[in-house]
Amino acid sequence: MALPPKNMPVRRPREEEEEVSPLEPPNIEAYVLPRLEMRFETFKEAKDFYNVYAKHMGFAVREGSKVKTRVYIYCTCYGVYESKVSEANRQRNKTIARTNCGAKMRLKWEKDGTLVVKEIVWEHNHRLQLTPQMLVFLHFHKNFDKTILEYVKYLQFKGIEHAQIMSILGGDDPCSYFLEMNAKDLINLKVKNSRMDDVDDVLKTVNFFREMKAINREFFCDMQLDESDRVKNIFLTNASCRGAYQDFGDYVTFGTTYKTNKYHMPLGVFVGTNNHL
Repeated sequence: MALPPKNMPVRRPREEEEEVSPLEPPNIEAYVLPRLEMRFETFKEAKDFYNVYAKHMGFAVREGSKVKTRVYIYCTCYGVYESKVSEANRQRNKTIARTNCGAKMRLKWEKDGTLVVKEIVWEHNHRLQLTPQMLVFLHFHKNFDKTILEYVKYLQFKGIEHAQIMSILGGDDPCSYFLEMNAKDLINLKVKNSRMDDVDDVLKTVNFFREMKAINREFFCDMQLDESDRVKNIFLTNASCRGAYQDFGDYVTFGTTYKTNKYHMPLGVFVGTNNHL
């Protein structure tokens, strides 16, 4: 086999490259700084540690490509964003724009299944959001306390209005402990709570019908299912309405709403008149 010329450099395979740490690390607390040869048991552990460092520095992170021998964790501004919407038709700007930032941490898989830090790039090519008021917009730093999430759910199902919940959480107080939850976060959380509560809505409805039937035998209800055994139509009427129809059934109107509820189903109401009108 022919040898390469003496003046030609020989490049070693990527996985055998030495540790690289371009430039100097930032001047922050040492316990949050990633270091070369740091070892992590799992990728989640490595990502969580780098995310803590990112929060102290004022940027967000995202997972990079994963191959057999190595994985990457990038600054969220890594790469170049190619918009599918023209600037003329864009309705709002992205909170975080990709600037092809090179800040990253590269880790290598070891034979024992652990991950070891092999490369750290400290420098960013964009401004870091160092204030708490801006950090709340970075997705990776929105880790809300479970107690607060349960408290919001309790207030929501007690019928407390959105503005009142924000006031209770201290959303207008710049020194509030709950600063990380902004108005949009609260809306998203309430929608999520509603969806989770909807999971057993049919069961709750059936149980309600059973309770009503046990109270009054004249209560009537019926359900129609579709080909997938999902609820298609629900009809119900109570005893007083059935009695009123027998006495004043000469004129009855029927009107519907147009799928204005969260189930995207029309609501039809039978309305009659009696001798009190």
